[in-house]
Amino acid sequence: MKKFFISLSILIISFSMSPGALADLIDMGDGTVYDTDTNVTWYKHPHNNPMTWDEAMKWAASLAVGDYRDWRLPTTPGTEYDYTKEGEMGRLYYVTLGNDEDGPLANNGPLTELQPYDYWSGTEFKDNPADYAWAFDFRTGRQRSIAKNSIAYAIAVRSGGGNVPRPPSRGKSYDNLPERQPEESGGKSLY
Repeated sequence: MKKFFISLSILIISFSMSPGALADLIDMGDGTVYDTDTNVTWYKHPHNNPMTWDEAMKWAASLAVGDYRDWRLPTTPGTEYDYTKEGEMGRLYYVTLGNDEDGPLANNGPLTELQPYDYWSGTEFKDNPADYAWAFDFRTGRQRSIAKNSIAYAIAVRSGGGNVPRPPSRGKSYDNLPERQPEESGGKSLY
């Protein structure tokens, strides 16, 4: 029996240290998915009709999903043409979803409509921002700049989590305690 508990303990520790345990995507049930690692909320249904960068920017800004109107295109560092775990799309592809460099898009989690193609970022190419912006390739996990009049897919994101469900209470709840004035307690906590 002792060997069983030792084996079970080792197994639990192994799973808790696995790279896939870095983040969770919580389906909020309102068309959004909250990323606990980066504290952003993804629109669950990417726009899978290719469009230009200007059209993608307008699409994201016009969204009203989950009672929010502050949607935008995700960020990417926009510093090099390569695989990157930086930026919102890089972290989503590699860290949160656990996909490998050079693809394929093996896991798209609750973002079931995510396609293995280029998705626009909101980051313009600094050497020619009038004509180029960065895109993230969900087929390979690479970022690159492409002409803004090219077509690519779009996914929207917003900062914060909105109405993320609170974990269940483990003991005394402090949510329903009566308000106390400082003079009642002499400045000391009564709880």
